[in-house]
Amino acid sequence: MGAASFGWAWPAPMLSVRIAGLPDDSFKRLGLQQQGPLPPAPDLNSFPAAEEALRVTDEFCDQYRVLRREVEILQDENNRLRRMLERFLTPIRVVPPSPPKE
Repeated sequence: MGAASFGWAWPAPMLSVRIAGLPDDSFKRLGLQQQGPLPPAPDLNSFPAAEEALRVTDEFCDQYRVLRREVEILQDENNRLRRMLERFLTPIRVVPPSPPKE
């Protein structure tokens, strides 16, 4: 959940953008300079639809993490079984003993 769910908000950041290659006064000339902090974002918990969307999203993320872990476990098991089959299906090469030297 975001910071708003705990009853406190992040400080409003100051908007300062600098584009490489443009002189410092180009923002004034282009009218792109913005003064002051950004307005605060509304508390999403005051909107029932947003609160429900956050709950569903959190639930989905939890289920996704569980499924990812199950996939990892199954991949490990699959690799283990694959190695066992490779060993089982690989023919054993028996080298006959060399004849005795006389």
